[in-house]
Amino acid sequence: MSTADNKRIVRRIYATKLDQNPEQQLKIAKERFFAPSCVFHGPTGDGDLDSFFAGLAATAKGFPDVTFTLDDLIAEGNKVVERSTVRGTHHGTFQGIPATGKKVTASGIMIRRFARGKVVEMWGRPADLAGQLGAASGGQLKRQ
Repeated sequence: MSTADNKRIVRRIYATKLDQNPEQQLKIAKERFFAPSCVFHGPTGDGDLDSFFAGLAATAKGFPDVTFTLDDLIAEGNKVVERSTVRGTHHGTFQGIPATGKKVTASGIMIRRFARGKVVEMWGRPADLAGQLGAASGGQLKRQ
């Protein structure tokens, strides 16, 4: 597949709507765009596709109005680099933090490697939403 094809897939991933039936929407996106053996390399270590999507589902649950905006998209070879912004209002429990009603905005960076039209590997620095809610890493509230 071409770099244009891979960029098109990333744009379709970002078009996934999480405001209605997010678990079903995530399931469809997972099956359509990701290889089952996809690995996510994040700041706290490596994870499989199920754990990556569990994090997205938890985000949708904690921030029911969540939106992801694709700010930059660069592709070369079989990799696509994206910079994105996530926005939402904290109306549900997220990483152990009860709803606060706070609006959050955070940026993240992701590199995706493609093979045969599917994402097979990701490296990322996800947006830190818990930090904006006053939490240290792992969802523990910071003492003021």
